[in-house]
Amino acid sequence: MDPEEKTNKLKERHNNIRHITQLGMSWFAFFVTVNYLTMGWLAKAPRDQADPFIIGTVAVVFIVQNFLGIFGLAWVLIATMAIKIQIDNLEHASTPDSKSEVIPAMTFRNFLQISCRSKKAEAESIPAALYTRIGRFLVVVLISLTLAWTVILCRYPF
Repeated sequence: MDPEEKTNKLKERHNNIRHITQLGMSWFAFFVTVNYLTMGWLAKAPRDQADPFIIGTVAVVFIVQNFLGIFGLAWVLIATMAIKIQIDNLEHASTPDSKSEVIPAMTFRNFLQISCRSKKAEAESIPAALYTRIGRFLVVVLISLTLAWTVILCRYPF
């Protein structure tokens, strides 16, 4: 593979990872906004006039959607790490005298190893530690929203 082709592939991978992260953050912002607006709409109704079936149904729908969101964010994190591995391997291939090792294909073990490495973050071309911290924070927010919807469901059982 010639240097220009490697450079083009690296640029493409960088664009892919930025695009995935941007879409994930946009989706998250919209989804959390909808969660909070719906909670506010339900809280606005007087408790004695609230229909428990409607509130319970809405809560169950949002609980399921939050679980799907958690799995979606996990997929985004794994896809980001897979692209990071591809970038690391391309950069390794572009420097033949490099002493770094080629990382094997994405596995969950490799994902954990890469996401926990933060000492080399300033030398990385992709800030994997930053992306995994952001992803973990977003998952924690979705878990807290799921718990809030569960409390609402418990207050208004079917």
